[in-house]
Amino acid sequence: MKLPVILTLVAAAGAKTSYAGHKVFRLTSSSESNHFAQNFTSLAQDLALPIWREPDIGGQFADIQVPPSLLSSFEEGIEGWAELEVMHEDLGAAIDEEAQYPEYKRGSVDASWFSNYHPYKDHMAWLTDLQAKYSKNSEIINISKSVEGRDVSCIRIFGKEKGKPAIFFMGTLHAREWITTTTTEYIAQSLLENYGKDNDITAVLDKYDVYIVPITNPDGFLFSQTSTRMWRKNRNKNDGNKCMGVDTNRNWPIDWAKTSKDPCADTYRGTAEGSEPEIRGLMNTMQDIKKKQGIKLFVDWHSYSQLVIYPWGYTCNQAAPRTEEHSRLALGAAEVFTKAKGARYKGGNTCKLLYAASGCSDDWVLSSGAAEYSFTIELRDDGKKGFVLPASEILPTGEESYAATKWLLMNLK
Repeated sequence: MKLPVILTLVAAAGAKTSYAGHKVFRLTSSSESNHFAQNFTSLAQDLALPIWREPDIGGQFADIQVPPSLLSSFEEGIEGWAELEVMHEDLGAAIDEEAQYPEYKRGSVDASWFSNYHPYKDHMAWLTDLQAKYSKNSEIINISKSVEGRDVSCIRIFGKEKGKPAIFFMGTLHAREWITTTTTEYIAQSLLENYGKDNDITAVLDKYDVYIVPITNPDGFLFSQTSTRMWRKNRNKNDGNKCMGVDTNRNWPIDWAKTSKDPCADTYRGTAEGSEPEIRGLMNTMQDIKKKQGIKLFVDWHSYSQLVIYPWGYTCNQAAPRTEEHSRLALGAAEVFTKAKGARYKGGNTCKLLYAASGCSDDWVLSSGAAEYSFTIELRDDGKKGFVLPASEILPTGEESYAATKWLLMNLK
């Protein structure tokens, strides 16, 4: 998610973080006071509670995680200014259910993949199998290595020939946002299986090369599966500090200095702009593609909030290039998202729908000229289950995202 999550639960390497009995709440302002955001931030800091969603732009609601030991203090702290809605009664139980991984049979590239979440190794195997099944219209590119040496893998999808203007999608920049992994995979599979069958998709892939990176933060993603489910950052050791990880969506070279310099913060910016190998690899790849083909559209897929948003996010006082066209595309895509499965999405500028945030991918892409159009899409849900989204939501999220993708690619000018 693009929003700043200030506090983090840090687990030692090899330890399994328990979320048994943890509750997740949506807090809504219970008064006409303008102090909701201030009260919320103060309470979160005083009790060191993990924030799932910062107060919205109007300062009326926010989401937070509360361990059993702090529940009484938390309930006392919200008296008089907030009402509660339970998102997770027992976060640990929801995580246990989420982690019921089925065995993956190699070559099983079909709709069954989107019935469950899967371990990291199976995602890598599945991507290889997808490319093998559609080898005439795709190739795998390993664009960089992660901090811990894992490949950051991209599938390039094309029609009659390669080398056309590019579309660049990426997911799982934040480790805990598992729905973005399966969604970008669903888009890749749907584009490939519909080439030559759907006239619109055939025309799109004969016009554009589509690059999709389902897992841009492989170390963090693996760690979120094997140790700390709510992990957000990469796994940089941050030499000389007890806290690990850099926020890979605060490390981009755009107004970088204004985000957190605390290595223990979930939004830690890193030691320098573009310091992380995952980010350098993505930047270099996009600049290379830009020189050779040009990039028409960039989308960084995140969760949660059901938003289609565009720059700027780092400043609310200046309009970004091609704002009118960005707005048209965002509103149009949000409408398609909503009509596809009934989940209501909104489209608009980051500052107007969310808040200001520096060092983010979509701002860098547009400011650097890497792509003509640049978006962040926040997937399901809108605050019912948040990051720990039931597996039953994987397929409808993929279907609505594919519908919106198809509309976007058909409506680029």
